[in-house]
Amino acid sequence: FTRSDFKNTAFYVASVVTDSAGRAKVSFALPDNIGEFRIITIGHSKNNFFGAAEKTISVRQEVVVEETFPLIVRRGDDMRVGATVYNNSSQDKSIAVSLDADGLSLSTGQAGTPNDNRQIVTVKAGERQFVTWRTRVDDGKTGEVRYTITAADEKTQKGDRIEKSVVIASVPMIANRL
Repeated sequence: FTRSDFKNTAFYVASVVTDSAGRAKVSFALPDNIGEFRIITIGHSKNNFFGAAEKTISVRQEVVVEETFPLIVRRGDDMRVGATVYNNSSQDKSIAVSLDADGLSLSTGQAGTPNDNRQIVTVKAGERQFVTWRTRVDDGKTGEVRYTITAADEKTQKGDRIEKSVVIASVPMIANRL
């Protein structure tokens, strides 16, 4: 359930030939975008008759995760990384949310206990919940931090996963010449 195929245009075909009744059928796979797509058709006949139609379709999942991650990180940064978990179903759900990352360490929790990368939250039907992790960018890490945030229904294991990366910015050297 990893979402990685994001497109602004879900499908395009320049020409479709209809049958003798003036009907045509096309099929396509939707990309992983969550939201709405407009379907627009424009047609014409050999006799110069024109027509157009438009319809909107919604693409939804029961469990959706949206990450909150800084756009820029530096080695040694201490930060909170978050995720908003949406329950678009008609039932309350127990959802497991996890953060996995290369180049990012989880900080200790309260009283020195480890801050687990996996949290279980109960999200009421039609609502959302925000979860966070205390993290630190590894001191020796260069290049980028790659991370995955996963949210899955504990009962059905259906859910959402986002994989992204962020560049580790280098600290600028400032020279003062007097």
